[in-house]
Amino acid sequence: MNFDILLKKIAQKQNLTPQEMDALGKFGYETQQRNSFVSDNTTPQNQLNIKFPFYPIFSEAFVADKASLQLQIPGDYKHLIIFGQGRISSANGGNVWCQFNGDTASNYSWTLTSGNGTAVGSIQDTSDTQAALGLFSNSGDPAGSASSFEAKIINYISPFHQMVLASTYYSDNTTRVLYNLASKWASTSTIKSIEIYATDNTLAKGSTNMLAGSIISVYGIL
Repeated sequence: MNFDILLKKIAQKQNLTPQEMDALGKFGYETQQRNSFVSDNTTPQNQLNIKFPFYPIFSEAFVADKASLQLQIPGDYKHLIIFGQGRISSANGGNVWCQFNGDTASNYSWTLTSGNGTAVGSIQDTSDTQAALGLFSNSGDPAGSASSFEAKIINYISPFHQMVLASTYYSDNTTRVLYNLASKWASTSTIKSIEIYATDNTLAKGSTNMLAGSIISVYGIL
């Protein structure tokens, strides 16, 4: 239906057919819905601010080695997803960790299960200073190999202890292991900031860097 023609007929005081009246009503309703959407998502400075269900909070492909990332987390979402892939500068280790809201005390616990297609294993730590996110490959692995992880933080604004559920695939072209990890932060605070870093086999913060070419991305979900 050509609405220019409808508007001309109305301007010329011509009668509209039932089909044209129906089309005009639908056009008016759709226009009202669009105007309402724009109004609800416009800042006081008249800028559109539309939050999509899966919203990028942060993403960086490193152009230089990094010891850690300090990220501010807005409180506008319900859940967080963190993706990572990369290598570390040390020849051993490769664990990727995080701390919330600057908490460096022993308020974290984690459990890890692993499987390599032949055997399964499991370890845990009930009192740690960091939450587990995943693994990166290390500089002792063959050139070109990198490990990836996906970590979910469900309901990060809740008044309960915050949980991290993660999976990671480690491959050095010889050894291939799938890990599942779960971590708990014994705090009921809303997560407002996250520091992400890797460690060598000492598991000590600051013991290695994440190499250039690695990537970390954080998304919020409504």
